[in-house]
Amino acid sequence: MRAEEKRKVDEKIDSLRSSRLAERNAKIDAYMKRTVNRFNAAIERLLILSDRISSRLDKLSAQGIDESEARAKLQTAQNDVFEAQNKIDTLSASTTTNLNQDDSTVRTSSENFKQNAENALISLKDAHSALVEVMKSIKPGFNTKATTTADVKTKHGTTTGN
Repeated sequence: MRAEEKRKVDEKIDSLRSSRLAERNAKIDAYMKRTVNRFNAAIERLLILSDRISSRLDKLSAQGIDESEARAKLQTAQNDVFEAQNKIDTLSASTTTNLNQDDSTVRTSSENFKQNAENALISLKDAHSALVEVMKSIKPGFNTKATTTADVKTKHGTTTGN
């Protein structure tokens, strides 16, 4: 009688343990997929922004404005975007890790995923910053050389640096 009760208790414990393990694995998998989807959406936005900047540079070129420096910055920014895309692809590949393994393997893959996600996020931020620099370089007022107060012209004439 006692052995049967012990067997029932052990079965119940095993079923609870396996259901909690399945819930945990489902949460980890959902987190990984959400992260990858969010990063892919960010890459899409950066690519759209890059296309818009390129179109703007084409318009400036048609007006006869020299945009060679901005084109060079845009090429660097696009390289940063592609580098971020490669890191996200690596991150996406790591989401296919088998979560039904033992606890230490799942923990290790989760930590690797988090580290790869941090690297991908840094790359996304770098790519965004590079695109912002390109936009600043083509905006009027941002691409001029700084002047000193002694050389500023006013509508009444030039001021002196007294």
